[in-house]
Amino acid sequence: MQDLEEQGSTLHFLDYWRVLRTRKEIIIAVTLLTVLTGTAFTFTLDRIYEAESRIRVHQDQLSMPVFEREFMQ
Repeated sequence: MQDLEEQGSTLHFLDYWRVLRTRKEIIIAVTLLTVLTGTAFTFTLDRIYEAESRIRVHQDQLSMPVFEREFMQ
């Protein structure tokens, strides 16, 4: 019984493989057409560059322990 189930799944795989092999040219043509169309469309788009930045300025602290006399000794 188990052999029949394994054979059935193998046959399904072989059927799919056979279809892919017989339709190989169509699959390659559709793939290339899709890639070429996408590439051509991308290169014909207007180039839009956009950036955003923020600068946060904080008030300086006057007392820094690195420059105090106790630290320097």
